[in-house]
Amino acid sequence: MLELRTKFARWPLIFRAAMVLMVLIGSAICASGISEDEIKAAFVFNFARFVEWPENKSAEEIMVGYIGSQPLSGNLDLLKGRMINDRVINVRPFSEGNAALFDLVFISASEFARKPEILDLFHERPVLTISDAPDFINSGGMIGLIIVDKKVRFEINHAAALSEGLKISSQLLSLARRVQKK
Repeated sequence: MLELRTKFARWPLIFRAAMVLMVLIGSAICASGISEDEIKAAFVFNFARFVEWPENKSAEEIMVGYIGSQPLSGNLDLLKGRMINDRVINVRPFSEGNAALFDLVFISASEFARKPEILDLFHERPVLTISDAPDFINSGGMIGLIIVDKKVRFEINHAAALSEGLKISSQLLSLARRVQKK
């Protein structure tokens, strides 16, 4: 019991550090040598840290898929091998035949025209959907990456996430530029 309390006592400090880093990274797209796509990949990593999947998902790995050719200029591959809560991240192209394996799928803006068809693939599945496509959360996606004043920001469709059994940290929700609840 003491170990559990100690773990949660450190949580706010860890959360604050990660969120401050996320906001700072997102604040200076043009002012640094870091590309917009690298910043978006860092956001994807942090989103995965603050989402809770149903218990029936794999306890050993977080499977990140992507739809579109070279989304985020291949920067999602930088997440391979990283750890989140003792789960290793694996990244690979999404395939419909293995849809049940994925925990998170990034949908490239280049797939904008197919957005409704793609989102249908994840209906009734606990898969976190993220995209930098315009108007993503209004189309039923869960987290949309947007650019505001040359800064990467995000919006969350909380209702969509809840309907698929995903729990998004209230602290992450408070950092979103907009949260859609219905």
